[in-house]
Amino acid sequence: MEFERHFHDIVSKMPLARDWILSTQSTQWANVFFQDCRWGVMDNNLAESFNRWILATRFVPITSLVDHIRSQIMDMHHQKHEQRAKWHNYLYPRQQRRLQKNHREGRTLSLHVASRTKYEVLDGEERHAIDLSNRICTCKQLQLKMIPCKHACTSIEEKDDTLHSYCDEFFIVKMHQLAYREIINLVPTIEMPSAVFPGQVINIVPPMTAPRTGGPRTRRYTELERSLSEIEHARAIFELTVTQPILDMPELLCKACIDYEYEISGGEYERTRQVYERLLDRIKHLKV
Repeated sequence: MEFERHFHDIVSKMPLARDWILSTQSTQWANVFFQDCRWGVMDNNLAESFNRWILATRFVPITSLVDHIRSQIMDMHHQKHEQRAKWHNYLYPRQQRRLQKNHREGRTLSLHVASRTKYEVLDGEERHAIDLSNRICTCKQLQLKMIPCKHACTSIEEKDDTLHSYCDEFFIVKMHQLAYREIINLVPTIEMPSAVFPGQVINIVPPMTAPRTGGPRTRRYTELERSLSEIEHARAIFELTVTQPILDMPELLCKACIDYEYEISGGEYERTRQVYERLLDRIKHLKV
C-alpha cells in the first residue's frame, strides 16, 4: 500500500516521528483515508499569489485598490472567455491529457469480472476493486480526482462504455464556457455625480494634539518621591470614595492603582482605607 510505503520511508529517516504520526488523525491529511472528494490539488500560497497579483497597488487608498482589483478580474475573465471559446474537446486540456495517460497505463493491466459494474484489477502486486455504478476504486483516485483512474479505464473498456461518461461535469468544456459566458460590467466615471450638495461634505481631519511643555525627563524619580506621589494619589482616591463609589469614577484608576492593588469595587471604603494606610507605612521606612 502506498501510504504504508511512504510511512515506513519517513520513519526510517526520522524514528521520532513515528509516534507523532500515529497520534494524528490520518483522515485529515492522507488522501487514502478521505471518505469523500475534498480536493485533488492543495495550494498553501494563496495569500502570496494574491499579494503578487496586486503588487503594484498594495499601498494605494482602499477605493483605488478595489477598482484595480475589479479591472484585473475583468481582464482575467475576458481572457478565460476567449481561451475557452477555442477549446473543442469534451474535457478541458489538462484533464483530457490526464485521462489519456490513465487510459494508456490501463491497457497493460489485467482484470477479473464480478458483474457488469464490479471488477477486480491486478496492478503488479496490488489488487484493486472497482465499482462503476458508485464510481469507487480502492486506489481512491477515482473518488478524489473525479476522473477515471487507470484501473477504472480498464474496467470501463471491458464494459464497452465511454470514458467521458464517468468524468465529473466540472471538467467538461461546455461547463467552463458557461462559467465565463457573462461579462463584468464597466464602471465609467462619466456616469458618477461630479459634485455633491452643500452640507453633504464631511471633512475628516486628524485629532488635535498639543506639544508637551518642557524637555524630556532626564532625572529618575527617587523611591521617596515615587512613594510621596503614590500617597497623594491614594489620599485623593480615599477622600473621594467617602462620598462617591469608585466605580462611578473609572478615570481615577491609573497604572499606579493597578500596580498597588487599587482594584476597588462597589465603593469599598474599608479596603481603600487599608491601601492608604499601607502606603503610609511604606514612607516611614524611607530616608529623606
